Amino acid sequence: MLFWDKRSDQRGGPGHGCGHNILGTAEVLAAIALAKLMAKENLVGTIKVFGSPAEELCIGKPFVAREGHYNNIDAFLDWHPWSCNKAHYDTCGAYFSIKYHFKGKNCHGNSPWQGRSALDAAILTGTAIEFLREHYEPAAADRGHTINYTFSDTGPEFPSVVPDKATLWCVGRFSTAEQLQDMIRRVDNCAKAGALATETEMEKEFITATHEKIPNETLAKMVYDHFVALGAPKFTEEEQKLAEEMQQADGYEPTGLAEEIMDFGTSGTVLCDTSEFSWHAPYATFWMTAAPSGAWHNWKVASCAGSSIGWKTMIQAAKLLTICGLDLLQNPSILKKAKAEWQNRLSGRVFYSLLPDDGKPPLAMNTTAMEKYK
Repeated sequence: MLFWDKRSDQRGGPGHGCGHNILGTAEVLAAIALAKLMAKENLVGTIKVFGSPAEELCIGKPFVAREGHYNNIDAFLDWHPWSCNKAHYDTCGAYFSIKYHFKGKNCHGNSPWQGRSALDAAILTGTAIEFLREHYEPAAADRGHTINYTFSDTGPEFPSVVPDKATLWCVGRFSTAEQLQDMIRRVDNCAKAGALATETEMEKEFITATHEKIPNETLAKMVYDHFVALGAPKFTEEEQKLAEEMQQADGYEPTGLAEEIMDFGTSGTVLCDTSEFSWHAPYATFWMTAAPSGAWHNWKVASCAGSSIGWKTMIQAAKLLTICGLDLLQNPSILKKAKAEWQNRLSGRVFYSLLPDDGKPPLAMNTTAMEKYK
C-alpha cells in the first residue's frame, strides 16, 4: 500500500532530499539484527554504528576521525539511497570548505576615501582565484578539479555605504589530499592579497576538509555478490506509476523506479566524506533505489524517502548490511584479503587530519538560514 509522511506546507521549505532519514535507520536496524544473530550463533565481534552529522557539508566525519574514533576498526560497511542499484569499489576526490571574513571601515559613499571596503577585498580575492584556475594541475578524465565561491556576506544593503564587512566562502575539489593542501595554501594567499590591497583585515574560518577515497575491490565484491543473491527492492504498480508521474512533472523521461542491479565494477563520486572511513580500514558501500532518476536533492527524493518506497528500500538495505556483516564475522579470510588490498592501495601512506588542530565544528552554521522555515 502506498503511503507518505505528512510534510510541512511551508512553500520552499526543506525536505529530506537525499534520503538520509532511511540511511541511518537502516544501519541501526542492521546492527540490531546482526547483534541478535551473533548472540544466537555464539559469534565473537564488535559492532559499531557511527552517526555522521552534516554529511552534505562533509563536516561530521573529518572531526570524528581527527579525534581517533575510527581507529582500530576492521572494516566499514555503508550504503546510500539512490536512483539505481549498484555495489562498486568507487573513488572520490578530496574536498575543502573555507570562509574568508574581511573587516574594513564604514564610511559614506560620497567620501569613500575615508573608509576601507571589505567587499572590495572579497571581490579581489575572487578575481585572484579566477586567475589561479589556469595554474593548477589538470584532473583525471572522470573528475574535474574545481573551485567555487560565493559572497555569503556583502555588508550593508545600501550602495551609499562603504562595506565594513564581507565574507567569501570557498570550496574546492581535487584528486588527492596533497593537491588539496597546496591549493588551500594558494587560495589563502589570494585572500591575504585581497586584504593587503585594500588595507582591510582578513580572518580565515576553516570549515572542513576531507581526503580522497581509498577503494576496496575485495570488500565491494563481497557486497555485490550478496546484493545479487538478496535482490533489489521490488515496487508495486502504484509505486512505479507515482515515480513516473514525478519524473514527468519534473521534465524527465518516465522510466520509473530501477529494479535491476548494475554490473560490478568501479565508478567515481565527485566527493563524499565517507572517504575518511576508507583511510582507517577497508571500506565498501552500496547504492539502492529509493527514488526515480532525474537529479537528486529535490522534492522527488523527499517524497519517496518518506513513502512506502523508502520503507521498502530501508528494510532491504538493512538486510543486505546484516548479511554482509555476518559474512565478515564467519569468514575472516575475506577481511584478511581486503586488508591486504587496502594496505597495498595506501602504499605506505597513513591517515592524518586535514583539519587545524584547534579547529572546531561549525555548529549551528545554518541556523539563520533555517529560521524562516520554522
